[in-house]
Amino acid sequence: MNRMRILAGVLAATLSTGIARAEDAAWWDKSWTSRQKLNFDTSDLGGDAGESTVLVRLYDGNFQFALARENGSDIRIVAADGKTVLPHQIESYDNLLNEAYLWVKIPAVKGGAKEPFTIYYGNQDPAMPAANKASDAWAEDLAAVFHFAERGGSPAGSTANANKSSSPAATAEGSLIGSGLRLLGAAPVSIDNSPALPAACACWERLLCRSTTPPPS
Repeated sequence: MNRMRILAGVLAATLSTGIARAEDAAWWDKSWTSRQKLNFDTSDLGGDAGESTVLVRLYDGNFQFALARENGSDIRIVAADGKTVLPHQIESYDNLLNEAYLWVKIPAVKGGAKEPFTIYYGNQDPAMPAANKASDAWAEDLAAVFHFAERGGSPAGSTANANKSSSPAATAEGSLIGSGLRLLGAAPVSIDNSPALPAACACWERLLCRSTTPPPS
């Protein structure tokens, strides 16, 4: 239940432009030239949720895309201690439309609080160390996480279990978070057999139904 509540409330995360001041925490790494403060606001969360992966949306009102690499590969997210790099996955990154969706693993989400952390970016050094693996952003007990962000391909899972589907998927723009999956009742999407299955499933969905039953008189 807590995991579902965190996912449902993830859009409460707020971003504010980070302007370096004397009272700010020390710079994490001078190879990164820009940073912004971020607060994950859990004011509406009834209790603690422990380790959780939360969504962060970047857009031109809270992030300077022109200063980051064109694919966002230089983004690093640092915890409030100014030292711990939080695992993250970039679901989508568009530096032309100035919009990106990132999933960030928070070690301990506390209810009724504002948890600060900082986004660092602006490293153009060819020798820049690689970021964490996408699967590091997700809990080990998750059988699969599907974003349905593929274009013309089959859905691929993001967790270490590497679950995937061999079924072609019809993606659709304009879903709740980036792109989504359009199911019209004719071609199902099946998950390939795996030792990590079976598993419970949770998702966002919007039902578009045309009723054949006349309304009551």
